[in-house]
Amino acid sequence: MSVLKRHKSGFTLLELLVVIAIVGMIASIILVSLNNARRKARNTATNSQLEELIKAIELSRSQDEHYPITGNTLQYCLGHAPNGLYCYAAAQYLENNALNTALARYIPTLPNPNQKTLQYGALSVQGSTYACNNISCSQITIRWFLEGPNERCPFGGTGATSGMTTECTLVK
Repeated sequence: MSVLKRHKSGFTLLELLVVIAIVGMIASIILVSLNNARRKARNTATNSQLEELIKAIELSRSQDEHYPITGNTLQYCLGHAPNGLYCYAAAQYLENNALNTALARYIPTLPNPNQKTLQYGALSVQGSTYACNNISCSQITIRWFLEGPNERCPFGGTGATSGMTTECTLVK
C-alpha cells in the first residue's frame, strides 16, 4: 500500500487571524497618529490667527499709545464670535465694537480663533477673549484654548490644563 500525501494549499484559520490582528494594530496606530496630527493642525491654526490679532493689537498700541480701549475691564471676544453671538461658551462674552474697529484698521476681515467647542473641566469653551486690565488699557489679558493637555502656549503665554484642554493666558 502506498500512502498518498495530500498537499494543502492556502492558509489556516490561525494564520489568517494573526494577519488580521497585525493589520488591525497597524491601522489603530495610524489613526491615533492622524488624530494627533489633526489636533496639532487645529492648534497651529488657532495660534496663527491669534498671532495676527496680537500684531494688530500691538500696531494699534503703537499708533494710539495705548491698547485698544473697550470702555471697561470686562472680557470680550477677540475677533468675531465663533457662533456669531458670543465666545467662550461658558460665560458668553460678547463682541466689542470699539475693539473690533481698532483691530479692523490692520486686519480688514477679523478671524474667528478656535471655533471648535472644547471641554475645559466642566466648562464648554470656545473662541478667545481680550480684556483691559485697567480703565486706561495700559495692560491687557488675552485668553485662548488649545486642544490637548499641556500644550505649549506661544507668544510668552502661560498654560493651565484641565482634562484634554489647555487654557493659555497672555498678559501684556
